[in-house]
Amino acid sequence: GWYTNSGLTTVWNFGADLVKGDMTLYAKWTANTYTVSFLSNGGSAVAAQTIAYDDKVASPANPSKAGHTFAGWYTNSGLTTAWNFGTGLVKENLTLYAKWTANTYKVSFQSNGGSAVAAQTIAYDGKIVSPTNPSKAGHTFGGWYTNSGLTTAWNFGTGLVKGNMTLYAKWTVETYTVSFQSNGGSAIAVQTIAYDGKVASPTNPSKAGHTFAGWYTNSGLTTAWNFGTGLVKENLTLYAKWTANTYKVSFQSNGGSAVAAQTIAYDGKIASPTNPSKAGHTFVNWYKDEKLTTLWVFATDVVTEEITLYAGWDKEIYTVRFETTGGTEIIDQRIAFEEGAVIPANPKKSGYTFAGWFKDEDFTLGWNFKTDVVTADMTLYAKWSKTVYVETPEPIIEPEPEPEPEPIPEEEPVQNVCPTRFTDISAHWAENAIRDIAGRCIIIGYPDGEFKPNAPLIRAHVAVMLTRALELSPNRPSNSFNDVSNDSPYDEAISKASQAGIFEGTNGYFYPDQQLTRAQMAKILVIAFNLPIGGKSIFQDVPHTHWASPYIAALESHGLTLGEDGYYKPEEPVTRAQFVAFMYRALHL
Repeated sequence: GWYTNSGLTTVWNFGADLVKGDMTLYAKWTANTYTVSFLSNGGSAVAAQTIAYDDKVASPANPSKAGHTFAGWYTNSGLTTAWNFGTGLVKENLTLYAKWTANTYKVSFQSNGGSAVAAQTIAYDGKIVSPTNPSKAGHTFGGWYTNSGLTTAWNFGTGLVKGNMTLYAKWTVETYTVSFQSNGGSAIAVQTIAYDGKVASPTNPSKAGHTFAGWYTNSGLTTAWNFGTGLVKENLTLYAKWTANTYKVSFQSNGGSAVAAQTIAYDGKIASPTNPSKAGHTFVNWYKDEKLTTLWVFATDVVTEEITLYAGWDKEIYTVRFETTGGTEIIDQRIAFEEGAVIPANPKKSGYTFAGWFKDEDFTLGWNFKTDVVTADMTLYAKWSKTVYVETPEPIIEPEPEPEPEPIPEEEPVQNVCPTRFTDISAHWAENAIRDIAGRCIIIGYPDGEFKPNAPLIRAHVAVMLTRALELSPNRPSNSFNDVSNDSPYDEAISKASQAGIFEGTNGYFYPDQQLTRAQMAKILVIAFNLPIGGKSIFQDVPHTHWASPYIAALESHGLTLGEDGYYKPEEPVTRAQFVAFMYRALHL
């Protein structure tokens, strides 16, 4: 409006006031007011102000905003022109915009024993850059967590930083397999052990002939594993160490010179000792049993317990010569050590009466065939008494005749002797047995003077020898074999052997010219000599399923067969020398 005074206290009323003179009316103005708004851009609210034109805006209290520092008010949203509360005048409605500076925070990484991870500086509400996974021996990284209890995982895709913070690494401990290589001992179960864990000490394994000596980390057994302090860092194999037990090996020389015992480790081989000696004997070998049926082979047999080896001996064979000093010839005899000589038939000498055998040429020491034994090569000397003939003249009166002197009694022979010289058995391994059996008239030989010791023996000849050697008793009717005629020289012997149950034949045939195998011989000898069947053969080529196994075992148990290097060779033909040797042993049981 208009006022009459400059003080603008008196309003001029155009409807009623009248002009009285020159006058000045003064315009009175009311300043416009404007609204000043404060846009805090996410900060706390700031009240708007009503400000008159050209007045100054009262500077409000600074707003607040989480994670930010207030940086002033600006006249534009782009925050490029700051408002100056000291000089700025309001000309119109005005909006002031709060400017903020985001706070930055330190993000630390606690790797919990893993490799170090660098801290990051992140603005408020910023996202942490996912770092390269740390590493930790024996562990697998399991992520970052916001708490040390590792219950709340941090999500790098969505998680926002609100302040200083620490992320904690989570780890899963790795597990490893601990295997036990018992090196021939009993099996030990595998263990699964966490990294840096201790292996549970297992029950000691066992191994025949050995004592357990601990577990080692290497196959060379140089580094022992300590179950109290050793920690597992990776898959692990522990190796058992063993100390071989030692055993005493004794030597029973069976009357020979002493042989020192040996101490041998389990599965070790015995050192072959110097052969013992024994008067009148030749050392044969060492055996595993007292009956000398199983040979010990030093090259291959191993010690698994305390044992005694037994010496096997062959008696030396000596020649007994008979010096008849002009009498009929008596063949030499080959006699084993400390066995008696066979009484030969008395020699004859024209004009003399045989008076016995003596050890010396002076006839001072008589030889007693019943008690004396052979201990060396020797000669027996025949003593003779001259036969005295008394001529009686033609008496007128016949006088009483003088009594004739009693002849010296001869020793009764213990067996028939068939003195036969064979030209092909000298130094043969079976010479003594051949001479013995021949001396009993069990086997005669060939017309050319040979025995043919290595020739195979046929079934017909076996029947003949058994009937000569034994008093066979019939226990069943006689078989009539299609291939043995009544006029065969073997008919009687084959018939007796068949009636005694020694031979069976096959489908009505005897096969007299067929060679006898060693298996067939075993059965024949067991039946003929009535040996008990039993036991188990130890020969490598005679399984218990072999038809002749019980018969071969019977020969073994009676010491009638030794085989050769652990083999019996059941299907090989029997030679004449072999059969005679078996017969010799059987007759001396």
